[in-house]
Amino acid sequence: MNPAPASPQLIQLFEKLVCLEDASSFANEKAALGCEHRPIEVHWWISCRRKGKPTIPDLDAFMSQWWSWWLTLQPEWRKCQAPTLTAHAVLPRTDDGNWDTLNKPGTNSMLSIVATLKWWADGANGKEHEESCWEDAADDVTWVLDQLTAICSISKSKSSGGNKKRGHSDTQAKVSSSKRTCNRQ
Repeated sequence: MNPAPASPQLIQLFEKLVCLEDASSFANEKAALGCEHRPIEVHWWISCRRKGKPTIPDLDAFMSQWWSWWLTLQPEWRKCQAPTLTAHAVLPRTDDGNWDTLNKPGTNSMLSIVATLKWWADGANGKEHEESCWEDAADDVTWVLDQLTAICSISKSKSSGGNKKRGHSDTQAKVSSSKRTCNRQ
């Protein structure tokens, strides 16, 4: 499968991003994801007010830098080795891990991650390792978006019934591993 701009997997990523933002009440907090190993294209895109699409002259270098960034952003319990051309990244998955490092709603967070996957998909030239690596990345980001959405939904329902507010540090919740969908009607 070529991760074309309108591929079902890419559309699903954008849908999951909207679900996450909805679950966080479209908060536009100033918190941002870390910059260590972040592809330079993200800095360009943010400095251009998230308009336009950066040029990615070397997709292999971009993929490597993307994985380094993504792995740096992960909670300690998800750390693993960056993938190579012959080995895929296998990040741990659990339903009760702490997500404070990635649970930062707003324009400087998961939007940047999903945007980079769109650029990556647009630049893929049909090489097997590009597609396979993209699919691994998209699959992991999709899973993380589901986890963050579930945490935000739980926190949102608790805060509406009590004094606890979403976004406090030590956000931790036991989340069932079943797939969650956004029900906006």
